[in-house]
Amino acid sequence: MEEEDNCQQEESKIKNFLIDFNSLIEEYQSQDSIKSTIIGKKTSFIIKKNIFSFADNLNQQFENLSKDNNVEELILTILSGDNVDYQSASLLCDNLLLVSYQIRKLVLHIQSQENLGQEGVLQIGQSLQFFQNLQELKIQFDFNNMREIGISGACQSFQNLQGIQKLTLIIGWNNMIGPQGAKFIGNSFKFLQNLKELDLQICQLNNIQSDGAKGIAKGMRYLSQLQKLDIIFLAGNSIGQQGAKSIGKALQYLTQLESLRINIGLQNNINNLGTQGLFQGMSKLQTLTILHLQFGSFNNIGQLGVQEIANSFKNLQNIIDLSFIIDKFNSIGNREIQILGYALKYLIYMKYFSFTIDEVYVDFDGIQGISDGMKSLKNLKSIIIIIQIEIFMKNQIIQVYFDSISKNPQLSHLICDFKQQKSKKQKSKVIRKCVRLVEFR
Repeated sequence: MEEEDNCQQEESKIKNFLIDFNSLIEEYQSQDSIKSTIIGKKTSFIIKKNIFSFADNLNQQFENLSKDNNVEELILTILSGDNVDYQSASLLCDNLLLVSYQIRKLVLHIQSQENLGQEGVLQIGQSLQFFQNLQELKIQFDFNNMREIGISGACQSFQNLQGIQKLTLIIGWNNMIGPQGAKFIGNSFKFLQNLKELDLQICQLNNIQSDGAKGIAKGMRYLSQLQKLDIIFLAGNSIGQQGAKSIGKALQYLTQLESLRINIGLQNNINNLGTQGLFQGMSKLQTLTILHLQFGSFNNIGQLGVQEIANSFKNLQNIIDLSFIIDKFNSIGNREIQILGYALKYLIYMKYFSFTIDEVYVDFDGIQGISDGMKSLKNLKSIIIIIQIEIFMKNQIIQVYFDSISKNPQLSHLICDFKQQKSKKQKSKVIRKCVRLVEFR
């Protein structure tokens, strides 16, 4: 019976088309030919040479693909070292037009294409407008120096893609889109009012600054149907406190949001005021059930920022899954840990809790705050606590923490890692007592 099922699965795979350039690199590196493989319902193009040398084959393969109406998912990857130029991009766009009507999910990843230039990226972005039946789109540009001209192509296309429900837009390292490029992204959101899921990642060295973050925030207000939002600003973007406040104000318009992930990378300098503004808006999202937060180093969220985070928990009582990561150099100490700990008591429906904090002074009061806050959380099933502390923590302080939570009958997964010097001997008693629940790394 199992063999019959396997045979049926194999037979179903040959219904659709896959053009796989991975095998081309290994077996046909010096040949102008394309090996075609049939598998599943996906069609993948992985291009690792100048596609002009493949022109005839590329045209033929796209023509064959256009005749196979079963194919609905297209993955196009142009990897580093290809020397794909503007003329190659024109050829590629012409071929994409052949299959645009049938594709429901499109993944486009362009990496390290210096010869493609801003105009080449612009042209490929503009070709997206023909995929008018798209429901899901993922675009990723890495190391392309695309600047605002390059990103504007995809943003212009969005006005013809109003049926998209899931969008992933990753502006990778060293694209330098700047404030104007970020504003293009924000302006394009007004065409995507049917979006249910948005994953926006502005990675290192794009330098969008506070004006760019404000532009994105202004556009987010149109996305009232969003149920899931991931938004990431990594290092080298300098969104500042005004940028963070703008994002916070925009969040309050997303009244149907159920899942939110925010990552503010290092040296974005949001400070106390930015943190306050961010969480004042977030506190309006009473439909949230999943909240994942990360603050990189040198954002200086401080005590006033932490207090606003704690206040927001009063209105976020439907949270089931909370993840909190605070890297070092954020003006966080024992008092701030205590404030956050006490505020956990408001999240009465929480089942999954993860808390990671790096290089902080913690003593009895801080741990007491965490343990007291979790006493009323009767639904907890999984806890992960990782604290990198600066001082020697006595065994009785750790014991207070475990006494408060290890009695929870619902708890099935507990990892606690207090990273400190000279800790093994002090931990041994706790390990023996809590061996059923605790894993020390």
